[in-house]
Amino acid sequence: MTEFYEGGWRTNAAHPQTRITYEAQLPHTFLIRCTELVDGSTAKYVVTADGKTFVFPLLEGSSMVVEGKDIHIEQTHGDAVGTPVTWTAIQQNPTEAIGIQWTARSGQGLTTVLALNNAQEFVIQFNQGFPDCPNATMQVFIDGKVVVDKNGGSLRFVEGSSLLAYGSIVAVSADADCVGGSRLSGSIKLKRDA
Repeated sequence: MTEFYEGGWRTNAAHPQTRITYEAQLPHTFLIRCTELVDGSTAKYVVTADGKTFVFPLLEGSSMVVEGKDIHIEQTHGDAVGTPVTWTAIQQNPTEAIGIQWTARSGQGLTTVLALNNAQEFVIQFNQGFPDCPNATMQVFIDGKVVVDKNGGSLRFVEGSSLLAYGSIVAVSADADCVGGSRLSGSIKLKRDA
């Protein structure tokens, strides 16, 4: 069974901000993990939930539980964690999901990945591992609006990132320094019973 309420998150030096939710329908309680330890200085992440920034950071090698509808993560210190780390909504009953794969060519503009009559929660993920496309990023557009960072700027998700959001029309724009016009890919999850 594919679980709906889980995904990955990542940052890097060029893109130190990410988010795990965007205009979610209801607040959820999340377990945010950053359990990989890498060489170099310990990475620190500031977490903001529904406009409240937590004073003490999430440290590389640790986890935290946070509740909210709008959750941002910003790397403020240290080397970026090399592999995606995870988030999971804490709930009593698992929610089964169906996953649909999408692909996009770097620099080719918007690609529609979801078009529904009625808005619902979904999880969009940007895959990791594009050897012919270094510096891959993805922008997400929901119902005609670009997903923004906590400062209001257009947010670029790096490989291995995913986002829980709410909407009916979803498009992505993928960019990278590709050799030979390689495709970038990801998936979108919907609740099986929705």
